[in-house]
Amino acid sequence: MLSCASPPAPPSRLELAHELWGGFYPLDIATLEQSSTLELAVVVEEDSDLLFARFAAGAHDAIAASLVDLLRLQQSVQSLRIVGCTDESRGADAVVARSTVGSISELRGRRIGVRPGTFSELLVSRMLATANLSTSDVQLVSVAARNVPEALRNGTVDAAETWEPYLSSVRDPAFRSLFSTAETPGLVIQCVAVRDQVLRTKPGAVREMIARVIAVGTSVMQTPDSVVPRAARALKRDVLSMPPVRGFRWLSLEDNRQLLGANGQPRLLQAATEHVRFLADIGVLRAPLDLPSLITAEFLPQ
Repeated sequence: MLSCASPPAPPSRLELAHELWGGFYPLDIATLEQSSTLELAVVVEEDSDLLFARFAAGAHDAIAASLVDLLRLQQSVQSLRIVGCTDESRGADAVVARSTVGSISELRGRRIGVRPGTFSELLVSRMLATANLSTSDVQLVSVAARNVPEALRNGTVDAAETWEPYLSSVRDPAFRSLFSTAETPGLVIQCVAVRDQVLRTKPGAVREMIARVIAVGTSVMQTPDSVVPRAARALKRDVLSMPPVRGFRWLSLEDNRQLLGANGQPRLLQAATEHVRFLADIGVLRAPLDLPSLITAEFLPQ
């Protein structure tokens, strides 16, 4: 009987890609605890546009990104499905201005750096609305988040949207924070998405990945001081190069159940509806989105 026994099946492999962001640390830490059924690998892309382009070209099995960015990506990858949520930004994204700008209303006619068509532009729009302004009242300049500190210092822009770790490099008297996601609860939520093909061929692996990530996220809430060193070890990076753990909230299993609609209407639809309206207004959407079919709670732990 032993001689006829089949060798154990190799573990399913999933490769997940994301930008460097503290809210994704549970994804990274989850790779430190491999199992006999799932081999989870994480790829960190430094360039946002390259991240989305490579995923659209089929380079990765899964992607973690902001909800509004995933809605935009779905125009290129129509089989995209959101299967879990990692964190909500609560101050880790902000619009920072040069000290010569005293208030949001003083931005009229000035240059603001954003990543066009992304949540970066959405956050700037929300900020301007608080002063009865719109994007037509300012000059939007395309600036990558990692280039914001330099763009502010050399005067290329008067204000710009950025996030950690780049946000920390402009925390000095020469600059001031005008607006952040601390003032927009529920607006910027990061999620994990995969293609339908992966759900069909590796449903168990996807389910284990989400369970593992949520479990890690729940545990690190209790020991935040250990998170950065563990994530750095997983990514084989220097601890000092890692974004700080502040300005966001990791999402629990119960949060995920509510957001993805495990027991009713998905709460994520509320944010998604606003994002779709924004993307339609700026002309990014080429086809209507079927939001309910984009979100599934099927792969959440029971």
